[in-house]
Amino acid sequence: MSAQFPAHLDLEEEEDLEVFSKNTSLTDGGPSSPSSMMNQYREEEEEELFITVDHPESHVTAIETFITYRVMTKTSRSDFDCSEFEVRRRYQDFLWLRSTLEENHPTLIVHPLPEKFVMKGMVERFNDDFIETRRRALQRFLDKIRDHPLLRGSPSLKVFLTAQDLAPHRKQTPPSSPAGGAQ
Repeated sequence: MSAQFPAHLDLEEEEDLEVFSKNTSLTDGGPSSPSSMMNQYREEEEEELFITVDHPESHVTAIETFITYRVMTKTSRSDFDCSEFEVRRRYQDFLWLRSTLEENHPTLIVHPLPEKFVMKGMVERFNDDFIETRRRALQRFLDKIRDHPLLRGSPSLKVFLTAQDLAPHRKQTPPSSPAGGAQ
């Protein structure tokens, strides 16, 4: 019996869209079967991973204006070098993470990111309500990845949470699609 999902999901109505596995047998016991994933999840429950997206900052350069968010990580997982990390990430860094996860896990549907631009105009992109709404959506995105039994152990997630400079990693795996594939 294969898991079946509707061809179209209304993301506005499904704010808490879970990360689903495509074409996964519910009874095969393979590495991506639900029973195997739950066993792995139970083993990793003891190793906590707390991620917080907060403190947005506006940056203005001669070429562009953009917002970065502080991403704080606290963990007891042994695959991390330290127990606490603090990095600043902009929207395109989240795009890189999502794209890399999709590329490395082609059978999974990765939680979508919020839209990049507001249709009403570029000026509104920097108002407090927009920034807070985006921050919450970015937090939800990272929470969904952290809670997924396969994605939570991704080397890309670890790099995203710990590397002060993502540039060398971004060059290795360029993003292939914008947020959620929707423009």
